[in-house]
Order: sequence, then C-alpha cells, then structure tokens
Amino acid sequence: MDIKMAADIIGMNYGETLERFAGNEAMLKKYLKLFPADENYTNLEIAVTALDEKGTLSAAHTLKGLAGNLGLNDIYKSSSAICDAVRADEFHKVAPLFEELTPRYRLAVEVIMQID
Repeated sequence: MDIKMAADIIGMNYGETLERFAGNEAMLKKYLKLFPADENYTNLEIAVTALDEKGTLSAAHTLKGLAGNLGLNDIYKSSSAICDAVRADEFHKVAPLFEELTPRYRLAVEVIMQID
C-alpha cells in the first residue's frame, strides 16, 4: 500500500504531514513505520488498567505528541482527550476514552504495517 492510500484510510492529512517532514516522503514513511514499535500505547494501557493517573498522563501526553507529529489525527484527538480528563481530575472518564482510542490505534498500526 502506498503512503497516500494509507493516509486516506487512517485520516491523515497527507499534505500537512508531508510539509512537517520538509516534503520528504521517505522520511515520513520511515517515521510512520517506527510507530507500531513505539511503547507508549502499551504504557498507556498498563497505566489506565492500574488506575495510575501520573502514568496515564505521561503515556497519553507522549502518544499525543507522537501522533500529532505523524499526522495521526484520530489518535492525537483521543490521546488529548485522555490528557484533558486526567488534568481536570476526571479520571473516571479515562477508561471510556481509552476504549475509543484503541480501535483507532489498532487501525493505524495495521495500515502503517502495510505501507510499502
């Protein structure tokens, strides 16, 4: 699958994201292909399950930044909502927000792994 097709499937604004990478598609592809190996989603899952507010905020914030830089807008928005809930002392909202994030994350990983 080419990167533009992948971008359409995962809701990435290809043009904006490519600009962030100085128009270098090879560099964008390189960093996208690293995303599935990043441990922040797993760290977030562990922290949410353990009701660890500090760990949840840390992992969600890092995932948000990574997703934002890669143009993974759905993951960015979900991670941002988790950060907002923790910061607002509304940790009870985190589990449902994490449930919204999970299929978005899995789709992105699945599609990214198919980029050639």
